[in-house]
Amino acid sequence: MNRTLNLVIALSGVAPLLAAVDVKMESGTDGFAFEKLPAPAINDAGSTAEWSLAIGDKDRYSAEIGVVSDGKVPEGDDDPRSNFFLGGTTGGRLVADLGETTDIGSIATYSAHPGARADQLYRVYGSTGTTGNFEPAPAQGKDPKDFGWTLLATVDTRSMTKGGGGRVGVEIGGEKTRGVGRYRYVLFDVVPPEKDQPMSQTFFSEIDIVDAKAKETLRLHSQKKVTREFTSSDGQYRFLIDATKGPDLVPWIEKEMLPVLDVWYPKLVKMLPSKGYKAPQTVNFEIKLDMPAGIPAYAAGDRISLSGPFLHGQAAKEAKGCVVHEMVHVVQNYWWGRRRVSNPKDTPTWVTEGIADYIRWFLYEPESKGAEITKGNFGSAKYDGSYRISANFIDYVVRKYNPDLVVKMNEAAREGRYEEKIWEDLTGKSVQDLGEEWREYHRKKLHIRD
Repeated sequence: MNRTLNLVIALSGVAPLLAAVDVKMESGTDGFAFEKLPAPAINDAGSTAEWSLAIGDKDRYSAEIGVVSDGKVPEGDDDPRSNFFLGGTTGGRLVADLGETTDIGSIATYSAHPGARADQLYRVYGSTGTTGNFEPAPAQGKDPKDFGWTLLATVDTRSMTKGGGGRVGVEIGGEKTRGVGRYRYVLFDVVPPEKDQPMSQTFFSEIDIVDAKAKETLRLHSQKKVTREFTSSDGQYRFLIDATKGPDLVPWIEKEMLPVLDVWYPKLVKMLPSKGYKAPQTVNFEIKLDMPAGIPAYAAGDRISLSGPFLHGQAAKEAKGCVVHEMVHVVQNYWWGRRRVSNPKDTPTWVTEGIADYIRWFLYEPESKGAEITKGNFGSAKYDGSYRISANFIDYVVRKYNPDLVVKMNEAAREGRYEEKIWEDLTGKSVQDLGEEWREYHRKKLHIRD
């Protein structure tokens, strides 16, 4: 569903003949194809501009600032490396230098995120850079209008999206307006949509600055979506699968993957409970072609990204087990407690991944023996080795000491109270002693001499 909001924002101190700038805002969930807004541009003036972050800091997980003008958009709704976003809880200022004074026909900003970080909240200014008081980067707290800048528009999409996320587009000016004006510099004074909240900065996917006199503006064409939607047999859960980047995988998804989702997601929810927690009722899957090397899949919130090449190569081998592993992460949701308790404690990665691989290799597909300790890997086998190695360690402790260990460990991790001492509380032994005992067990089993 797309929602459109048209605003006309009156401005003061604007260049002659420009009494108002038309601002159009639209949100949707299907790519960056909007009903009334143009698709992101490929060859706009912003694509050759020099972009800089005048005020503020880039988030460490953000792409470089140049991503806003590369003529590309993220494939998914939660793709940090395909978006630019600030760090911290304060705003910042982005500046584009077009190289020369340009007759700007429109400015457009696009964002994508499943939550409030899709919202856009900013003021945009223009300047020729020729006034005596011009400053290219006015400090935070200084009004750009006092330093040679003209306020062009104020944008706030929150009343339109209601924090629902998706894809958001804003166009200032446009073909049927008198344009924006003649400027060389464009400044975006950005504010996070949620005040004083960590991880609340807008995910800017693309920013276009269109030259009104350009011969032709090329636009991205959205690929036709290939999606499937399923409801679990018990009617409790929905699975939304975006196979746009792997349409040939749809038969495998329907025949092989769906039965696993239907049986194992409800099973995981029951297997990993905690007081007051409700696992996501809708899980989103997306097939991607540009996953980082060596990463077959990853989970973020209620979204799971799957590597198309990996699924093709492992369809009859590890693909389904990989999906189970990522669904464990969706149910684990160890960020849940961090938002509810003060001073939450971090859960080590080896515990998080060890639990997911324990469920995969010892409960979902034990016959595959994919997490065995052998003579080949014994030398490097440590209880905190993560993934398969830690899964084997957890299985040993569960079988010998406490069949409820994973349930209790998961509960503590989700509630932000994991501590190493929990191993002793649940087994009577420290995790280090358990690790040595586990290694000794395998040493004898494999007939390995000291």
